[in-house]
Amino acid sequence: MRAVFALCFTTLLACEGGPTQEPATQPAEPPPAETTATATAAAEPIPEEGLACGELACRRFPSIEAAMAVVLKTKPAVLAVGEAHAQKGTEGVASSTKRFTDTVLPMLAGKATDIVIELTVGQDQCKKAVQETEKATKKVTKNQAASNQNEFLTLGNEAKALEIRPHVLRPECKDFDRVAKAKAVEDKVVEMLTLIARYSESLLQRILERNAKEGRKDAIVLAYGGALHNDVKPAPGKEAWSFGPALAKTTDDRFVELDIYVPEYIKDTPSWKAMPWHAHYDRAATPEGAVTLFETGERSFVLIFAPTPGASVNEPPAAQPSAK
Repeated sequence: MRAVFALCFTTLLACEGGPTQEPATQPAEPPPAETTATATAAAEPIPEEGLACGELACRRFPSIEAAMAVVLKTKPAVLAVGEAHAQKGTEGVASSTKRFTDTVLPMLAGKATDIVIELTVGQDQCKKAVQETEKATKKVTKNQAASNQNEFLTLGNEAKALEIRPHVLRPECKDFDRVAKAKAVEDKVVEMLTLIARYSESLLQRILERNAKEGRKDAIVLAYGGALHNDVKPAPGKEAWSFGPALAKTTDDRFVELDIYVPEYIKDTPSWKAMPWHAHYDRAATPEGAVTLFETGERSFVLIFAPTPGASVNEPPAAQPSAK
């Protein structure tokens, strides 16, 4: 049996498959009777073109579709989507993967030809090395939601149904051996992060070359995984973990980085605060149903989904994203 595992926001995701739980559906409490700035904003419908909400070209939109229309105006050859994976304790809130699958993916039918999903498949002949890798990654992914891997698989199935060809990563045994031979868990993670970026880049390049030969210059190739490998400008020391710079060059800067986040995951911790948009996002002031879009750089976007009405999220133990 082949081993399948996905890469997490900071480390490897080698989680057991589990059923996807639906988000809480309790209605939000009505606003207070007194008129406040937030209540006023919530009462006024947001136009399709959005409303300005501050720094980094912040705009609020009435729907995910309206926000994505802005991203798609950049005419990406590669749309690389990164997320913060769901943690234990967030099962009552729809994950980024589920929201992308349900709302964004259908928008790309007929526009995108392929999607490269950050699922790594270990072949039978690599069994020992894969087992060593899984053993190490389980130590650093114990706080991940059990449904993550299943949701990645669902994403692939839904893409196929929309005639967007899904692809996973299939490293050679020698690459798994390199990961397995690293002594410390941290070293294994670094090796795996580098492996994922390298294989993703290679696969995306081949798909782009095929599209070019077929004369599909306006087609989009999707990449979906943790919000690390899609960095157009990786942090110092993390250059080997991102395929962004190489693909931006290949596509003549038609590489678009899109990070998507569930607001209930966002915390006031040092790691989250290091994000350039964090100081400019105010969940409490966000009208019900509103989606927030930041432009953090040229062809670099952050989309924050609408807050979940009535959501109650238990704090996952020590769950932190890595700074972008």
